This record gives sequence, C-alpha cells and structure tokens, in this order.
Amino acid sequence: ATSLGTATLSGGRASVSTSTLTVGPHSITGTYNGNSNYNASTSSPVSLTVSQASSTTSLASNVNPSTLGQSVTFTATVLPSVATGAVQFFDVGNHSITATYGGDANDTGSTSSTLTQTVNPASAANFSLSATPASRTVVQGASTTYTATVSAVNGFAGTVSFSASGLPTGATFSFNPTSVNTSGSSTMMVTTASTTPTGSYTLTITGTSTSPSLTHSTTVTLVVNSFSISASPSSRTVTRGNSTTYTVTVAAINGFNGTVALRVRGLPFNSTATFNPSSVTGQGTSTMTVSTNTSTSTGTFTLRIRGTSGGVTHSTTAQLVVQ
Repeated sequence: ATSLGTATLSGGRASVSTSTLTVGPHSITGTYNGNSNYNASTSSPVSLTVSQASSTTSLASNVNPSTLGQSVTFTATVLPSVATGAVQFFDVGNHSITATYGGDANDTGSTSSTLTQTVNPASAANFSLSATPASRTVVQGASTTYTATVSAVNGFAGTVSFSASGLPTGATFSFNPTSVNTSGSSTMMVTTASTTPTGSYTLTITGTSTSPSLTHSTTVTLVVNSFSISASPSSRTVTRGNSTTYTVTVAAINGFNGTVALRVRGLPFNSTATFNPSSVTGQGTSTMTVSTNTSTSTGTFTLRIRGTSGGVTHSTTAQLVVQ
C-alpha cells in the first residue's frame, strides 16, 4: 500500500489532499493508529477511478500566406504542457491543415481547429517574412529582441520596410536596420516600461515593399511578467531595546523568476532592520527583523518595504509602534 499522507484528527475527522494518483482505479483506506483510550482501526476501502486529463491542440503556421515552393513550418501546441507522445499533421484537402495529438497514459488525444494555408503562385516576384524566436519573456521595465528575416522569392529585388503593432501600453519598438534590400534580417527591440501591464501579447511584425507593392506579416508573442510584495502583520508594537519581525512575501506574476532584493525605509532613529534571506528568487518569503535599543525614538512609524529586480521596484508598507 502507498501512503497518501498523515493528518491530525479534528472533531473526529482528518483529511489529506493529493495530486499524485495515477490514471486508473484506486482503492483508498484510512487507518487510525489508536491512542491510550481507543483501539486502532481501518476504514472500508473506497473505490476511486482517476481518468485521463483532457488535452487541447492548437496549430500555427510560421508564414501564411506562403509562396509555391517556399518552406512552411507548422507548429502544434498541446496543453497541458506536461503531455508526452506524438503529433501528426494532416492536409485534409485544399491546404486545410490539422494537427492531431494521439494522447498518452495521462492525457486524452485531441485535434486542432483547421488552419487554412494560402499558397500564392510562384510566378511573380515576392518575399516572405518570418521572425524568431516565436516568444520572448521580459520583466516590466526591461527590453528584449526578435530577429525579423526577409527572404526573396522569384527574383524579388525590392526594399522592405518594417513596422510592428500589438504592443502593450508603455512598450515601444525599434528596428535595426529599419529596412532591408532584397533579403536580410533586422533586429526588433521591444522596450517595456515599469508600468507596462503584465500579460501575454501577440505582436504583429509587418514588412512592406512599395515596388513591387507587397505587404506580409508574421506574429510573435511577448510575455511581460513581474512580482508583487506584501508584508504581515500590518503592524507590530515593540518596547525599546527589543526586536520584532515581519514576514515579507514576494509573489510571482505571469511566470516571473527573477531575483528580488529587499530593503526598508522609514525606520525610527537608532534602529536597524535585516532580511533573512536578503533576496527572493521567483517567489517566496523573507523574515524582516527590526531591532531597537534603549535610545530608539518612540512613536508610530510607517515602514516602506521595497523589492527591486532589475529596473523594477514594488513596495508595501507596515506599521511599527515603538514604546
């Protein structure tokens, strides 16, 4: 038998939670070990069947429309991300593309919605536009880059200028170079502000040629993450010469995994504060200890606890009463 955990009785009841059960039938029992007044006992088994998790499959093309003879990459994304196995891609007719995930021991199979891939004739001069990587993650206030690539098709010899749209509030973009002749690459830099909202954004990169008159677009994903900071309790009272503690919590937002350095302002005269640990990576807690001495100023003080990662700072407040 596999132990699922131990819990303390409260009002004659004890509960455990688990997410480790494998797919299939399970027979669960609870065993009470007894004490000085009561004998040990074991419950009757309870049957529990764990079913496979449902999966979803989505499908994207790296360039659409494409040109006859041009290489096109179809990418299937299967959720949950822990799913294993294989994905098959099908052209069900007229370039209607689907992706089918076959499932695994823990996840059901699924099929994407149909993606219509448009293939233009190769007779006219044209160009294709792609961008890498497909996704970037950046902390509020920081920058990241993508590479936009123009490939000439059928003797295309025009100049392609770049632009971008879909950026979140406070974010800006620039291309270096701003255009390429015939074919080549440009680096798009996206710079966020400390106030840029967290979230996942689809950016559209557009390449435009005036002679011949052509416009193509491709998309990339920008994920903006950050962190929040809080402190508990909201107020502490300490007698001069003693110390007290607060718990500072850093919470990750949208997959944030940076290192947050902690500091505090607003301490009374002749007092000190330390953090253990002094920084938190991703998310976690730190104990802030405020120490006073017999000459520390008395009164009520608002402590501003600040967390900084890169160019981003978030803060919270707590009250200290010194008597």
